[in-house]
Parts: sequence; structure tokens; C-alpha cells
Amino acid sequence: MKGKEKERHMSRFNAIYRNQNGWCAIAESLDKVAEITELHHAHIHNTKPNRKRFPLLINSLWNLYGVNHHYHM
Repeated sequence: MKGKEKERHMSRFNAIYRNQNGWCAIAESLDKVAEITELHHAHIHNTKPNRKRFPLLINSLWNLYGVNHHYHM
């Protein structure tokens, strides 16, 4: 990631981290506790056709969830 793109990513990450109190949505659904380490595209997946069709929604706060890498994979 470069300059402005990294700033936007970190801004989204921080907003979601605060909104989810730092806890992974996937782990929580499994009655586990894990800290957020990355963002996951939840409603509209990050594919080339979707990036073209929904450029404003792909990386919106509505479409992203904070997840822990271990539970995400």
C-alpha cells in the first residue's frame, strides 16, 4: 500500500476496531475471544467484477468486519 491508500486503510481499521471493541467477529460467533488483526470483506467479496460494479461499497465500513487472521483462515 502507498501513502493515501495506507492512511485510508488504517482509518477504516481503527474505526472498525473501535466499533467492535477490538474483538474478532468470527471468533465471537464461535464463543471465542481474539483480537482483530485484519479486515474482511463480508457482504460484497473483494473480486475483480465486484470492484468494478461496487467501487464505493467494497471498502466501505458497511462491508468490512474486523477479524483475527487465525479465525479468518
